[in-house]
Amino acid sequence: MLQLSKRKVFCPFRKFSEIVTDCKFHPREPLFFLATTNSVRVYNLMAHRLQRRYKAPGGITTCLSVHTEGDNFLVGDTTSHTQWYDCDFSDKPYKRMRSHKGVVNAVAFHTNTNAYPLFASGASDGQVHVFHGMVYDDYNKNPLLVPVKILKHRRGVYAIAWHPTLPWVFTATEDGIVSAWTE
Repeated sequence: MLQLSKRKVFCPFRKFSEIVTDCKFHPREPLFFLATTNSVRVYNLMAHRLQRRYKAPGGITTCLSVHTEGDNFLVGDTTSHTQWYDCDFSDKPYKRMRSHKGVVNAVAFHTNTNAYPLFASGASDGQVHVFHGMVYDDYNKNPLLVPVKILKHRRGVYAIAWHPTLPWVFTATEDGIVSAWTE
């Protein structure tokens, strides 16, 4: 890792033997999410140490997406599951959704979750599942997860990206086609 403000390089994972499948930065805090084959590790970049480890039940973890508030994240795996984790409560998934028939290759939250509380998962079965995922500020309320739409491709989906201000989703398939879904 390179810290630009101090012009220093540091490696928080020197003694690390697992295979890394995905990684993301926390949107507001100096935290780094690292998805490995069987877990998600959260590193504190200021203290240079492991802060928390989340267990991934089932298959091999393939993809990761962190909510814009940073309190929740999604994980896709090889057993066709999309898992929703709540960082404040448990190291196990809050919700484990089996919505695909193939390996989940991509998950993504919408970047403007206040206006559009949406997330999507794409898999090797050629489908993209769009969900409404509302996170409440009240800790007594659980997140609301509702399926919205299924988008279909001929080939497997390997990347998902949301438009920054509109509820449009862009998908990329294994045959090199990028599609824009606007409805």
